[in-house]
Amino acid sequence: MKKLAARDFEDMLQCIIPVFEGLLPEEDNKIVMDLLYELVTWHVYAKLRLHTESTLDDLEQSTVRLGAALRRFKKTTCERYATFELPKEEAARGRRKARQAAAGKPKQKGRRDKGKDKQTSSETSPRKRKEFNMCTAKLHALGHYIDAIRKYGTTDNYTTQIVRAGHPAVSVRRANKICRASWSTDESNGSMQTRTRTSLRSRLHLNNDGKP
Repeated sequence: MKKLAARDFEDMLQCIIPVFEGLLPEEDNKIVMDLLYELVTWHVYAKLRLHTESTLDDLEQSTVRLGAALRRFKKTTCERYATFELPKEEAARGRRKARQAAAGKPKQKGRRDKGKDKQTSSETSPRKRKEFNMCTAKLHALGHYIDAIRKYGTTDNYTTQIVRAGHPAVSVRRANKICRASWSTDESNGSMQTRTRTSLRSRLHLNNDGKP
């Protein structure tokens, strides 16, 4: 579960409801199930490759329901459970403080530290409280998908997932490294020269049809 990409979370979302079902008491379980269902529904509408006015209206209504489900989850279920940072997050924060102290830098205070301090006392637990945050750019952007689809077309026209799917056997880092290495500088006149396309394709282990 490390270094997950957006497509990995997408795959988990499609089969996550049976995993979470029954983990919490009935009242909280219903809230979580409704939230997951609305997330899956919104995701299905947003990923459609052919939209009509009716599907866009359904996506808009799904966005409204999703927002209501998120606020309900925040106000009810999240308030019943005290969640804290993981041990590795606590250790990383300790190392970061140690580096700042060694460098003589003042402690940086983030937005979450302003206002009411919700951190537990150091006598009981040094771990910080971790709460569900709805003030994020990703959640804010959900309401703009409908206008973006009307203006630019369906989301498959400008998704970055296509680049990865085009060459599944070649990692992004390896492809970037090979492309950078394919450029050479002519020191005599300072012009940039590229190696032949055949040489680059052979290093990527691609056939003439573009498949690995």
